[in-house]
Amino acid sequence: MIIAHKDRLTRFGYEWFARFCQRHACDILVLNQDHLSPEEELVQDLWTITYVFSARLAGLRNYRKKLQEALDADVSPQNPVEPDAGASDIL
Repeated sequence: MIIAHKDRLTRFGYEWFARFCQRHACDILVLNQDHLSPEEELVQDLWTITYVFSARLAGLRNYRKKLQEALDADVSPQNPVEPDAGASDIL
């Protein structure tokens, strides 16, 4: 098996997976082997987490904006929404 980076195969537990593959006669060849210090690895992981969550927040803002636009388009002079519409049916 050939992979570009070891974290592309598994995000966590690569060493366990590599031993599992060796026991079952499967070799893993990692093309790009970065040797980072534990501090550099931690900074890289935190940067990735920050990036993912900021992208998710941006996506939620876009979704909220599109939802608001759809609601505004639905409430138009042709389709006015009455605040007590349907309330008289309950009584």
